[in-house]
Amino acid sequence: MLMRMVLAILIATFVCWLFSVLRTRLMKKRTAIANGEVVACTYCSLYVPLEESIVLSERPYCSARHAELGPKK
Repeated sequence: MLMRMVLAILIATFVCWLFSVLRTRLMKKRTAIANGEVVACTYCSLYVPLEESIVLSERPYCSARHAELGPKK
């Protein structure tokens, strides 16, 4: 009985911690978007946060593949 209670408390603590971490990450992304720190990919025009973009020849890209392909013609 005591072992089950301790296990339940540990699981609940882990779940609460996990939600806290995920919520913090989501809020950071929302803040970046709210602050206007997003750029459009030169290849596909997808908006990505500036910190996650790949900049090549002063042009932002959403992925390494699009950076390899270069600007869309």
